[in-house]
Amino acid sequence: MTTMIETLAADGPFPDHADALQTFGRLVGEWEFDVANYGEDGEVAERGSGTWVWGWILDGRAVQDVWTVPGREHGTTVRFYDPKLDAWRVVWNGPVAGRQDVFVARRAGEDGIVMDGDGVQWIFSEITEHSFRWRAEIEGRLVQEMRVRRRG
Repeated sequence: MTTMIETLAADGPFPDHADALQTFGRLVGEWEFDVANYGEDGEVAERGSGTWVWGWILDGRAVQDVWTVPGREHGTTVRFYDPKLDAWRVVWNGPVAGRQDVFVARRAGEDGIVMDGDGVQWIFSEITEHSFRWRAEIEGRLVQEMRVRRRG
């Protein structure tokens, strides 16, 4: 019997858009992170750490990730490249907090990605093979930041 996970998973990017799919495809793998949540005063209100696992799905046409901060939150994001828009459509779901955010994402410079949502921006920067920085801003105010490093 084939499981849902086996059906969902893909070995790599869909060939017709392989280059564009590397915007997020380069993050496929297992990561660890340290996270800081900021209060309205701009000071760190909470710190934590967690894991972030990324993989190809849907015949390589999309990338899905699952991140976990033990005891606090779990979330999953599905990202797919839309060639008509020449951008990524993104939906994040956080079941513990009961949140869902929808974004359009594009590359920003050589090593960045900016995801724009309804008053929210998620920004990936300083992306290398072994690490990256992620941050969330609401109307230009930093609310969360992660320093992420590849496992292994």
